[in-house]
Amino acid sequence: MKHTCLKHLNFIGSVITYVRNFVLNVIFLLFVLFIVTGILISAAVSTKGNEELAANVDKSLLYINFNGEIRDAPLVITPLDELIRQLENEGDESKYFLEQYLEVIRTATKDKNVKYLVMNLSKLTNLRPDLIANLGEELTKFKQAGKKIYAFAMSYSQQNYALASYADYIYLDPMGGIEINGYALTSVYFKDLLDTAKITVYTPKVGTHKSAVEPYNRNDMSAWVKEEYTHITDNLWGEYTSLITKNRPKVVLDKMLFASDEYLNELTKYQGDNAQMAKELGFVDFVGTYQEAIDDISKKTKVKVITHKNNRDIAAMQFEDYLIKAKPTPKSANKIAVLYGIGAITSESEDLNAFSSNNIVPQLRKLANRRNVKAVVIYLNTPGGEVFASEIMRREISYLRSKGKKVVVYMSSMAASGGYYVSTAADAIIATPTTLTGSIGVYGMMFSVERLSNSFGIYADGVKTNKDTHTTFFEPISPNVMQAVQLEIDNTYHDFISLVANARKISLEEADRIAQGQVYTAKDALAIKLVDKIGNFKDALAEAAKLAKIKDYDLELSTPDITGADMGVMSILTGKVIAAYDKGLAINYLKSVEEELPIPLKQTLKAQDTKKKMVYSITEVRPAY
Repeated sequence: MKHTCLKHLNFIGSVITYVRNFVLNVIFLLFVLFIVTGILISAAVSTKGNEELAANVDKSLLYINFNGEIRDAPLVITPLDELIRQLENEGDESKYFLEQYLEVIRTATKDKNVKYLVMNLSKLTNLRPDLIANLGEELTKFKQAGKKIYAFAMSYSQQNYALASYADYIYLDPMGGIEINGYALTSVYFKDLLDTAKITVYTPKVGTHKSAVEPYNRNDMSAWVKEEYTHITDNLWGEYTSLITKNRPKVVLDKMLFASDEYLNELTKYQGDNAQMAKELGFVDFVGTYQEAIDDISKKTKVKVITHKNNRDIAAMQFEDYLIKAKPTPKSANKIAVLYGIGAITSESEDLNAFSSNNIVPQLRKLANRRNVKAVVIYLNTPGGEVFASEIMRREISYLRSKGKKVVVYMSSMAASGGYYVSTAADAIIATPTTLTGSIGVYGMMFSVERLSNSFGIYADGVKTNKDTHTTFFEPISPNVMQAVQLEIDNTYHDFISLVANARKISLEEADRIAQGQVYTAKDALAIKLVDKIGNFKDALAEAAKLAKIKDYDLELSTPDITGADMGVMSILTGKVIAAYDKGLAINYLKSVEEELPIPLKQTLKAQDTKKKMVYSITEVRPAY
């Protein structure tokens, strides 16, 4: 009897469980259907709105709204990370890279329908001289084709104004201004702080001008480094003034040099109104709000101002849409690949955009085995980095050349120290007029805190089979260890200058003379044969084609493989469904999934040298403010 009752109860329980699960599943499916329907309706409304906007677009005007920085290289990103960026409203910021902007402007120059270009520079950040030079060449060709350029910004930084100077007409918001500060190279020195804190820093090095270690053992800049930095900043300022004078011949740049006597005299005259002063001095042509600026542009170009989604703007073709048209179609079996080395050089990184040997080496191997790749341009913007990683990549570039590929290094903003080390394997080196290179030297750095720990009654003691083994920060570094490290650094430096001597066909003595950690501008580097030509990215491509003896080619951008770096479409779709209901919840969900992902399975080359000797360069040159 008891068994029969239990049997019936179990049956009833099973039925209840089945019904409950069925109802919950139906509710969940209805919820998903509701969300998906909402997304589809929203997309339909958005599509209809975009169609209405497209119908009003005037094909005579192209609008580029710069947002964030212009990247050197394509952004390598997984679908998961891309979705997170979009949900965090970072989808367009710093998304586009130099070659995309250049291709859009080139296409617009050839496009008979396009007569005008508007550049909104209000949100453009971290613009460098080499990027300005590349963009400026294409903007000049656009104007030479009889077309007009208009630039607007809420305010102009020094570099943004240089790009704006290519425009026929420059607009400035009345609350903004132009801030030109010149160039400065400064370092912070803390030898006395380290002495006060009783921290001992050992900085073995080779190279009289290897300035990266100075902050640890000096309180001021050495005379030879100050002389070197003065030469660099004077050269950069000379390039800048030459550009502004060429594009705006009537302006007197000293009058806009912030806080100078001339600047103060003019600013006093205009009662502190920088914008009005800029207009009267000829730096800008129109002072007004954005709405007033687009009204004036509309008047000059006959392009209508329309209202879309409560936003009033000029009816222009947008950069993002025109980019699709600007994408070149394949036309040749020959390929010139572009491989990017951006940032500090390391042996290993999980960041797909990092300049690490585990990212770069597989790409070089792949290109070496591609028959249709005739040449490779290596685009560098790096202050240097690890010795071993630099050597591994240099070997792979040499292997690439042994497979019949021609290799050209293009130095953008900087290719110093480890960056130059890598460059020694190339057939040719092209640098921009404002490139910084050289810094051929080696240093190491070790710390000990025994003085500090001893003052607090903390001591290190123990037994060793090797009395000179340095096992902890709490014990001093022995003279023998220092001598051993210095000998190894001397050997690395000798290898470095030997590579330079062989690659540049100069004597070892000459290589040593021009090395010593000295940093050079492109013109100086050309004079001492560290680079072959001064030019821009387009010139580097032309040089690669010339060396490979090909006239027709397609450009191919090399990027790390993201296979295995994502978790599949289902989690992405789930994230999109959740985002339609709660964006914050979706971001948390996607990031939690991302943390559980395995590191992409890629070839990793680890340094055999456990001492991790590092090759660094000087601090990157930047505007004073």
